[in-house]
Amino acid sequence: MTTPHLIGAIGTLLVTISYIPYIYQIISKKTKPHIYTWILWSLTQAFATTAILEGGGGWFSAANIGVGAILAFTTLLLSFKYGSKNITTFDTIALSAGLIAATVWFFFDHPVIAISIITLIEIIAFLPTYRKTWNEPWSESILAWGLFVLGNLCALYALDDYNILTTLYIVTMTIGSLTLILLSSHRRRTF
Repeated sequence: MTTPHLIGAIGTLLVTISYIPYIYQIISKKTKPHIYTWILWSLTQAFATTAILEGGGGWFSAANIGVGAILAFTTLLLSFKYGSKNITTFDTIALSAGLIAATVWFFFDHPVIAISIITLIEIIAFLPTYRKTWNEPWSESILAWGLFVLGNLCALYALDDYNILTTLYIVTMTIGSLTLILLSSHRRRTF
């Protein structure tokens, strides 16, 4: 096992571990995931796993995102009972845009266009959670999101090949997660 592969395995472990406090905080009603965001993230992470493999990123990096997809789906299921009930027209528009983009992705047989659309959906998926976090800054776990970021950085390091198919989604997901951490931290200080 090479060092990047070892780091990739550690990243997959970090992603798995990051969901432990996140799921615990959901069940204890401290974290309120936004259902629309998790619908889209369940889809995008599954699609991105395929794109990473197709782009030659390797199993160690794809496993990280694939495990994330399974745990995102778990969070989606928990969102039905424990998630934020604060759903606005903006959130519905974001969900609709993401689902339209997913439909368009389905009809494209070009991998670069597909990963670009998946990444666009990822960005759109963050919007309802950003809005919710702005209004409810304690509704997300900064610890869990920090671990997500570390896991993503490990997945990025573990890539066997660096190209748009293998890096675009992971980089976007990492930046989006860091933005959520900064937004939540800022709003907690000023709320």
